This record gives sequence, C-alpha cells and structure tokens, in this order.
Amino acid sequence: MARDNYAYRKLIIWKNACEIRRKIYKITSRFPKLEMRRISQMNDAARSIKQNIQEGYFKSTKSYINYLITSKGSVN
Repeated sequence: MARDNYAYRKLIIWKNACEIRRKIYKITSRFPKLEMRRISQMNDAARSIKQNIQEGYFKSTKSYINYLITSKGSVN
C-alpha cells in the first residue's frame, strides 16, 4: 500500500507549527533591521519546528519521537 506523502499535514501538531511560523514571521517583520541576527534566529527556529515534524513523519516511531523532541527544542 502506498503511503500518503502529505499525511503529516493532517496532524494538529504540524498545523500548529505552521501557525507558529506565520506568527513569528509577522512579529519579526516589525523588528528594526539592526536586529537582523535575532530575526534570522527566530525565523530559523520557527521553520525548524515544522521541518522536523515533516521529516520525522517518515521515520520509525523511535526516530520520529527524536524529531519531535528536536522540534520542541526549537520552541523553547
């Protein structure tokens, strides 16, 4: 049976990660340009949450848990 390549998009955690990313991007867009390093770090962390959930979805359960832990670390 073929696996749905986009099934992770149905996960509430992935949808929440997308919303966090949108909000972070909106917030950082109002930062002064001299905060470019901070803006970049915050945007990278927000993007990382979603990417780790996506990438880990196709791994074993144990490996996926590690991806989720990494995602959680990006939020903190």
